Amino acid sequence: TDWDFHKLGATAVQALKHTMSPSLQMIVMIRDPLDHAVSLSLPSQSKQGKPMLHLDELAARVKKRPWCYADFLEPFLQVFEQRQFLFLRSEDLFSDQATVAQQLSHFLGLN
Repeated sequence: TDWDFHKLGATAVQALKHTMSPSLQMIVMIRDPLDHAVSLSLPSQSKQGKPMLHLDELAARVKKRPWCYADFLEPFLQVFEQRQFLFLRSEDLFSDQATVAQQLSHFLGLN
């Protein structure tokens, strides 16, 4: 079964909570949508022997498929408490792994 929590809503997340654990801790990595589009297109473009996409074309593709982290997270935030989430930016992980590792350790109670 394909679990699309965005479409299935809080009922599906409630089932996940029951299956996994009510005290489940979730780490959410957030990335700039344009950066994500660039990272996805570069390998596929080069594998197919196509020229790299121009930044304007990538931005247009992102606008054609708009999505929002909040839409996907909403059912989870309805079911779980905010303290069960750690939100991180990908850029922070890429630039300062030690600080992010410390945040993860603190969140998971490992320190």
